[in-house]
Amino acid sequence: MDYARVEKFILDLLKKKLSDKLYYHNVCHTCETIKAAAEFGRAEGLPEEEITILKTAALFHDTGYLRLPVENERIGTEIAREILPEYGYTPEEIEKVCRLILATRMPQKPANLEEQIICDADLQYLGTEEYDKLSNLLRKEMSFYNISFTDQDWQDFQINFLKNHHYFTSCCRQSRDAAKAESLKKLIEAKENILEHNNI
Repeated sequence: MDYARVEKFILDLLKKKLSDKLYYHNVCHTCETIKAAAEFGRAEGLPEEEITILKTAALFHDTGYLRLPVENERIGTEIAREILPEYGYTPEEIEKVCRLILATRMPQKPANLEEQIICDADLQYLGTEEYDKLSNLLRKEMSFYNISFTDQDWQDFQINFLKNHHYFTSCCRQSRDAAKAESLKKLIEAKENILEHNNI
């Protein structure tokens, strides 16, 4: 597996070809997912070969946006199957990568530790100080695709999402749960303040 070479190829492709309206699903998100997948994989004790598979899946997991804004995971597996043989990946390794890409579909239902890791890596921002900024970029991106929210609806959407989301790996829960809970608390408090103001 020549990961370094395929990473350079895909990141260059994403920089050149992704729509500039992808305010959230952009190269930065891909890079952060790769970084988190490697971090969580090592924390969970995976061998380096499996971490390379994880990083490859993270690299390709949103490449579907190069073609369509829907079913991007399925399309990402098609792109992975087209490209990875050129970089020394065996059919078995490519199938592992594709299963991991598909595991990132919402709602997340990971079937093993590797799938849990990539699911957590994909949404790791929920438990970071970047949450507010990135959630607003996601809203802006969704608006471009004609999925619009009022401020109150967006607030409710975020509250419900954070309430129903949970990290799967112990390392991610330890490093992200506290910040995620704080973000949820702030959202709920802001909603309560608005309701109180409206009832005055």
